[in-house]
Amino acid sequence: LIVGNECTKLAGQLGGGAYNLTLALALLSVILPTITNSFNIKTSKQSQDIITLLKIASILFIIAVGLIKLSPSGPLDWAVAAHQGAKPLWESIAGLWGALVLTMWVYGGWSEAAYVAEEMPDPSKNIPKALFIGVFLTALLYFGMNFIYLKHLTPAGLAATSNPASDLMLRWFGVQGEVIMSLIILLSALGAINGMIFTGGRLSYAVFKDSDYVGSFFQLHPKFRTPQRALAVNLVITAALLAVSGGKTDFIENLTFYTAGVFWYFIALVIIGLMLLRRKFPARSRLFTVPFYPFLPLLFLFISAWLIGASVQFKPFETLAGISILLLGIPLYYMINFRKTSELEPRGRE
Repeated sequence: LIVGNECTKLAGQLGGGAYNLTLALALLSVILPTITNSFNIKTSKQSQDIITLLKIASILFIIAVGLIKLSPSGPLDWAVAAHQGAKPLWESIAGLWGALVLTMWVYGGWSEAAYVAEEMPDPSKNIPKALFIGVFLTALLYFGMNFIYLKHLTPAGLAATSNPASDLMLRWFGVQGEVIMSLIILLSALGAINGMIFTGGRLSYAVFKDSDYVGSFFQLHPKFRTPQRALAVNLVITAALLAVSGGKTDFIENLTFYTAGVFWYFIALVIIGLMLLRRKFPARSRLFTVPFYPFLPLLFLFISAWLIGASVQFKPFETLAGISILLLGIPLYYMINFRKTSELEPRGRE
């Protein structure tokens, strides 16, 4: 929907028609990358690399222009900014964690490198490297952008806008700058969509490939070696959600909170699973090591639990509904394994 909205907005900025093509363009932005990922992995990877480089170049451009245009009035007065938004300590901490729910979700996107471990050469070496470089670069770019936002828009101006980058480009370069910013946002959204489709299809394939019930359906294509059917299922689900949304971004924003709490809930389960496996199989050789074990996993588990609590406090219905859907997997798991156990048990004399 971001793609559809930006395309519609861009068409209006360039003097295009007044028809609202948001939903159609949103569907198209999902269909085309799905087709590309289904038949040609090489082209999809090359496209992702190009889009990522252009995205980074765009962010660096905004940071560079912002630094050049800095006023000689000196650095931002953080004490004044903090005083202007002064609130009770507990309320400030709760607000901070509420903001971090979606902010940390952005950084969590780099963990999807683990989803393609099966196709990566020397994963024990390359996955930690990809995760470290990805998170470090993302943090560096985001810190740079946030500094420019705060310096040029001030905290009050930043709080009053939903699209600070467009506001800055409009202030710096006029309407042409806003058009450029729409193109950058469009490019960024398309890159994110392509990346999620690429990793999402492989995640669905990995989950279902060993299933006795649908494993034969979720197999790699014999020629292209891509999870075509898993990609197709993801496309159908996405298209259905977009159709239900009716092109309204509010629906998708609410839907995001169904998954944000689930994301941290599942991350917490992964940490618990790691610690249980380490305790149950202490002598087993492992491809990956955990620095400062068990202190680092415990710290991460504590942060995940706090973020789950912040999600519940900020969007209680959406968060609890999403977690409830995930919890339905527990009885389903035991039901499937009960059937397997029953089939393996020897039958008595007939």
